Amino acid sequence: MLSGLLGALLAQHRQPSAAALHELVATAVWVHAVAGENAAQAGERGTIASDIVNELRALVNP
Repeated sequence: MLSGLLGALLAQHRQPSAAALHELVATAVWVHAVAGENAAQAGERGTIASDIVNELRALVNP
């Protein structure tokens, strides 16, 4: 999920500078972490990719 999210962000920028690349990686990690935390609120022991994808959609599509 994280690598796909990062790939999607990178695809939106043709040739990001080193600073922009760093920000894209940080953004991808943050969004992935928040989506995982939100998915875990359901109270189950583990999360799988399909649990996280719905949360990702909610985070990136206000």
